[in-house]
Amino acid sequence: MNDDPNKIPADSADQEVSYTGGAPGGIKIIAFKEVKPGDLRKFLAQSNDADTGGGARDLRFRPHDKFAPIFARMFPDVEQGTGRRGKQTVQVDFQVGRVHYPVNGKAVSQRAEYWPPTDARPGEGRWAKVYAYAPFKAAIPEDEGRIIVLLVQNTSNEVWLYIRTEQDIRSGGWHQAVVDAIFNCVDAKRDERRSSQGYIDFERSVRYCNAG
Repeated sequence: MNDDPNKIPADSADQEVSYTGGAPGGIKIIAFKEVKPGDLRKFLAQSNDADTGGGARDLRFRPHDKFAPIFARMFPDVEQGTGRRGKQTVQVDFQVGRVHYPVNGKAVSQRAEYWPPTDARPGEGRWAKVYAYAPFKAAIPEDEGRIIVLLVQNTSNEVWLYIRTEQDIRSGGWHQAVVDAIFNCVDAKRDERRSSQGYIDFERSVRYCNAG
């Protein structure tokens, strides 16, 4: 029997389940993904050589059918861009919004795009060009546990980006039920080569975990 309502049991991984842990004030959605130190180094390398066209550019979320409705609420506008489907060049709808983060004590707002899967990665949506965001360029301690990227939408519909270590999240004043939900998901990881990801939707009182 699972006595912890926020524990991710094995048979509920990859499914939305109810969230009963209470909500931090003023928050609608938290989406999160574990990233490896090597991923951050790739983003930094891409930032330093952004005109090459190669390297790590996007942060991918799987499965797209779970994360697409979440990103549609966080990035609510729709635009069209060019994509490849098979051998055809087609127009593709993608989500657009703004992401906020602090730089030197001041709030910065930057355009954000979430794109649907490509043929090469059919199950993955992608938050595009994350190397261009200052938090992905900052030095993150590699000796403070796992590293988590968080997108937090507040009740003013602003979306804030945080990149935090496990130590910082566990000791940094985050709502304890949120901390438990995030790390219960990360701890349920089935393959160390993969990254856990999920979300907590406080408006709908559900949470989701893809444990990798």
